[in-house]
Amino acid sequence: MGTRNILNKDGQVVGTITLPDGTSESDWAKVLSSYAESPTIPDVTPRQIRQALVVSGISLTDIDTALNSLPEPVKSMAKIEWEYSVAFQRNRQLVSQVGQMLGWTSQQLDGLWQLAASL
Repeated sequence: MGTRNILNKDGQVVGTITLPDGTSESDWAKVLSSYAESPTIPDVTPRQIRQALVVSGISLTDIDTALNSLPEPVKSMAKIEWEYSVAFQRNRQLVSQVGQMLGWTSQQLDGLWQLAASL
């Protein structure tokens, strides 16, 4: 797995992203550019994200099902993140991955984070 810094639209490091070894430079650029274009979205608490998911019609069982469908060791790492994080960050690779599994667009995930931040 390769890891790179994520830069926001102001060029500040806002996190890191990990993609599989062998990921092409164009794929790296595509993924990283999406973060540069996105506005900074605040971290939310586990309570906030779970409540926002429920309000948005996604059950916690849906999240568990999505996590359980991931291959190992990604599944175990994702479950640890879901169960033990003290803050949820919109820019985490897991968020995008699970969002895609649920059929959500990047804009819908941004909206979920904004909703969560308001709860």
